[in-house]
Amino acid sequence: MVLDISKLINKNGASVDICADIALETVSFGNQDITVTSPVHTEGDVTNVDGLFRLTLRCNADYVSQCSRCLADTEKKLDFEIE
Repeated sequence: MVLDISKLINKNGASVDICADIALETVSFGNQDITVTSPVHTEGDVTNVDGLFRLTLRCNADYVSQCSRCLADTEKKLDFEIE
């Protein structure tokens, strides 16, 4: 994803909204492969705050991983915020 923030330069308080769905298939984490079963939905903004860019982002996705005890596939939801 490419985000053009050029219109924020030298404009204190200006912001750009972000809304995108990012397709991922498999992500390796530690020794485990995680299958992402839905696009990663992202919403947020980038704001110029006194010449610094502040990113606020909310993300969520569905994924399947293996249970560490029984190794059965487990469906889960991931929701997180970045600021």
